[in-house]
Amino acid sequence: MVFDIYHYFKEDPKSNKLIGSDYLFAEYQCPIEKEIFQFMSELNFITYVVSGRKDWISSGKVFETKPGEALFIRKGVYTTRQYFDVDHCLLTFFISDDFIRNFIRENNSLSNLGNKETVSDQIFVLDVNDSLKALFHSIFNYLNMGTGIPRSLVELKFNELLFNIVLDPKNKKLAQFFTSLNQANKLNFDHVMMKNFQFDLELEEFARLCGRSLSTFKREFKNY
Repeated sequence: MVFDIYHYFKEDPKSNKLIGSDYLFAEYQCPIEKEIFQFMSELNFITYVVSGRKDWISSGKVFETKPGEALFIRKGVYTTRQYFDVDHCLLTFFISDDFIRNFIRENNSLSNLGNKETVSDQIFVLDVNDSLKALFHSIFNYLNMGTGIPRSLVELKFNELLFNIVLDPKNKKLAQFFTSLNQANKLNFDHVMMKNFQFDLELEEFARLCGRSLSTFKREFKNY
């Protein structure tokens, strides 16, 4: 059985988090004491390493992360390798496709940052410049203030986070992925299934990865 990391954070009362309709921000202190660990997420997410090390494995590629480094990871199934020689702490930002689509649509000037070709990459290494690093830590401070933070402020910070990413030329490939999300859902359906069909998921989990109800997923799968 594949561990559902998004629902773990969303439902766990002990998780230090802020939740919105299309996003979730959580501090992750690595409660999973396994060296090799497999999980799924139905939302894209950004992970920023505060302390410790972790390897992220996708399609035979290994992405090593150390303190001060960050990745953007598309929804799907992944394997991680954990190191236990130092305490491990992550800041994790779950962001739905819809949140990214709305961000691009509401900021028309960003639609030209990348072409609309399909991007096959599952994991993107983020350029963590001084501005982005300061933003990560400012959001971390908000998180430590508790659940009384206004949702509008959290959404503002998420938008600021996306602006920092797409305006950095070193994140051009990720900006291309953002703009490509306005394409037909059929492409998204095909990509999700081709990248994840080999994993032992329930039909409901495949449906969630594709952003569909179970009945819609079955119908479109059969038609496709």
